[in-house]
Amino acid sequence: MTELQLFKFVQNHQLEYNYIVSPEGEQQDNVVLFVDFLALQDFTKLLGNYLQDYDQEITLKEDYIAVDMRYICDYFNISLTEVFERK
Repeated sequence: MTELQLFKFVQNHQLEYNYIVSPEGEQQDNVVLFVDFLALQDFTKLLGNYLQDYDQEITLKEDYIAVDMRYICDYFNISLTEVFERK
């Protein structure tokens, strides 16, 4: 997966995300991506071998999953700030 592929995936599926904020109120270089179930199959295809090589905890909600993108982006050598605009 490349930065461009991840960016297009997020845009095409109109996914929401949030930068993690420290207890002191500072934004950290970590993003939680909210992947709705309609986009889940495309997301797993995009991740490819990552799912075979690593285990990662997710948060399951009623109609989406919340995914910590820090380790995924590290694995693919993707800069979070190139894909996810700070709000």
